[in-house]
Amino acid sequence: MVKDSKPKVAAAAAPRAKRQARPDDARSGRLILRAHPDLLQVLTVRARVAGISRSRYVERLLIAWLNADPRNPRMDAVGKIRTGFDQARHAAPSALARAERWTRYNSAHAALFGVPLPDSDFEDPEQEWDAAKTLIDVDAGGDDD
Repeated sequence: MVKDSKPKVAAAAAPRAKRQARPDDARSGRLILRAHPDLLQVLTVRARVAGISRSRYVERLLIAWLNADPRNPRMDAVGKIRTGFDQARHAAPSALARAERWTRYNSAHAALFGVPLPDSDFEDPEQEWDAAKTLIDVDAGGDDD
């Protein structure tokens, strides 16, 4: 028996179809953060442990913090404000559920920043998202640092 001298080449796998990004999911804004190298080092380590990029890790932290505040609308994993049933369910909880969310958020705020939020913020309609949207609409052209 004579062996074939040419090595067999495996058939190339068909290219995977790439998922097309929806235009409304595009991340068009850029947030620049000045940070101490030690902070960047800790963020890098935590992001690697989570298996994601440092930028994605910081994005997750921000979205989780903003979703914890009961005054804000719910956002999805990329920071897009949810609409439809998801948002309606979040926006109209019972008074007890809203108060419980506020208590948890206020405890987290106190743990992170050393001072709880005043109870008046819970009752202030200016702090609610519908009122806050008008501030964004007015200041749409400017960047805040």
